[in-house]
Amino acid sequence: MSTTSQKPTLLVTAADLAPQALEMLTSFDVVFAGKQPSEDDIVALCERHKPVAIIV
Repeated sequence: MSTTSQKPTLLVTAADLAPQALEMLTSFDVVFAGKQPSEDDIVALCERHKPVAIIV
């Protein structure tokens, strides 16, 4: 039986972030929405991952 602590999720509405930004976000599970996500894509990702914040 494993005891894993789940990190809060952060949604990024882009395909990537600068390496320096990712270093600052190591306490989060970062989910990328892709290069040009639609509104429906973002809503679906939010429903699935329940992010605590969104970087636009």
